[in-house]
Amino acid sequence: GPDSAESRKLIKERNDFVEKLCDEITDTLVIVIADHGHIKVDNLYLKDYPHIKSMLERVTSSESRCPIFKVKEEYKDIFPEEFNKEFGEYFKLYSKEDVISSGLYGDGDAHQIFNDALGDYIAIAYKDKGLLDTGDEDLYSNHAGYTDDEIYIPLILKLKK
Repeated sequence: GPDSAESRKLIKERNDFVEKLCDEITDTLVIVIADHGHIKVDNLYLKDYPHIKSMLERVTSSESRCPIFKVKEEYKDIFPEEFNKEFGEYFKLYSKEDVISSGLYGDGDAHQIFNDALGDYIAIAYKDKGLLDTGDEDLYSNHAGYTDDEIYIPLILKLKK
């Protein structure tokens, strides 16, 4: 997890490496940035919600804090309401159309499998929860949600002359 002694040790090792590198170079701009943050999560298990699980064509995909749902045709209209009853306290549910129009995945040309891979709905966590399906790894911490710790990341710039 992010607060473990092992994680702190790895961060210190990497920090020490970057500091040593900066001491040894000249005429260089060093940029250190993460691609996302990480938080401790309390996982929920889709198997504990059989009425939701029964509405799905396949297991969820993507991340536990941003699961993608492919919903059986006969449940597409009621899935949002049922999902929000169970998980609305922790996740915001978006339709595929909302996600595409928002540009969440970028604004370039879509890959040929994008529309199918996107499923019908995507949920994005805004609290410290993950939603695990069959085959998902049960992690102590994760990313891909809307919390400040995940979306605001450090940027370190060091100019060496």
